[in-house]
Amino acid sequence: MPRVVVIGGGPAGLAAAHRLLELSPGLEVTLFERSSRLGGMIATTVEDGFVIERGPESVIREKPAALALAERVGVLDRAISTRPGGGALVACRGRLVPIPEGFSLLAPTNPKALARSGVVSRVGAIRAAVERFFGAKERDDVSVARFVREHFGSEVLERLAQPIVSGIYGGDPERIGLAATLPRFLDMEKRGSVIRALEAAGQAADASARGARYSLFVSFDEGLEVLTRAVASRVLDRAVLGRAVTSLSRSAGGFEIGFEGGATQRADAVVVAAPGPVAGRLVQPFDRTLAGHLLGIEHGSAAAVTLVYREDRIPPLERFGFVVPAIEGRPILAATYSSVKWPGRAPKGYALVRAFLGGERFEGLPYEGDETLVALARHELRELARIEVAPERALVDRFLHAMPRYAPGHLARLADVRRRLAAVPGLFLAGTALDGVGVPDAIRTGEQAASDALQFLSSR
Repeated sequence: MPRVVVIGGGPAGLAAAHRLLELSPGLEVTLFERSSRLGGMIATTVEDGFVIERGPESVIREKPAALALAERVGVLDRAISTRPGGGALVACRGRLVPIPEGFSLLAPTNPKALARSGVVSRVGAIRAAVERFFGAKERDDVSVARFVREHFGSEVLERLAQPIVSGIYGGDPERIGLAATLPRFLDMEKRGSVIRALEAAGQAADASARGARYSLFVSFDEGLEVLTRAVASRVLDRAVLGRAVTSLSRSAGGFEIGFEGGATQRADAVVVAAPGPVAGRLVQPFDRTLAGHLLGIEHGSAAAVTLVYREDRIPPLERFGFVVPAIEGRPILAATYSSVKWPGRAPKGYALVRAFLGGERFEGLPYEGDETLVALARHELRELARIEVAPERALVDRFLHAMPRYAPGHLARLADVRRRLAAVPGLFLAGTALDGVGVPDAIRTGEQAASDALQFLSSR
């Protein structure tokens, strides 16, 4: 029986191993994970009535891979959506104000609401409104920042698009490519005005979402780890934890996987579902350019500080949280009011607030000690959300070099990676370092790699 090795036990690796066994139950599959647990960045603490996410908090309905997997492993009935209403605030000159009605990720579709909001000047609102009269334009790629600046002006970029995009993609929009992240906006541009395209698609009517369309987000009653635990339970007997793969090379008719201490194992096919830098080092013996593509993808870092408060000791928490533009000069990127956004995240009478710190201007912040990060989060919440009291509890999580940043031209890099991979039969890549940001994309790439591996084995 052929043997397939999966390297990495995050969402992509779990999805790959599960799909291999789902499609070929008798296949010999081994998953190696260097840490002591499966699930990667997805982790949830459930205790004393609190459900505290320690990594990603949700998946998106528009990308079906995660929910389809949840159904197949029997946890879809535990899925929950955000509470009704919601929306978000944005920091504007030291205070929090609502994101203007009709703002759709990059585009202000309601010029009057934008002008009334005070987030941009009157001149800035007029500049954005004239986009309605733009003609068609076609191009392969451009930075998110350049696109927004050209269509809606610098104020919309700096005050609205930048903090929303940075919150999703973990980087400066000046260095994030539109084609690999938000290609639908390039498609709209081909027809002319983005505002008119959004109106025609009916998305402008989704104004209550204010920036991010929160009704699209889904989690589970006991956090996102419900999904990864369910998948892990089905592959646990094939998983080897605490074992780091250090090398990968060709052997007769397959591959040789090397481990710390010199031990090796043979495989007929390999799915590398490790982070980009790790994957780059592993594939270097096969193709240095391929490795260079993987190693060349920038990864951002951030820290999350989760704070527990008594509700009667803090001001009412408005909406689902807030984002902070870089132009504000603050070390806080955003805050999520988890107990407001999601049902069942805190016991009655308690509030759960998650503050995200870092960003490109504060790259070193996530490496600071817990006390420093908690103090900084408290300071920012005091100044912006007027939360004066000390929290009942604080937890710190760090995401170091964990968020891939797709630069302009990323799709060309991706195409070359695929061409070069085709020259190494039996080797497959999965994970978000190359294709798609977020849990659903990680799962999709893992399952695709599994299908490709099975097709390769059947053709031998």
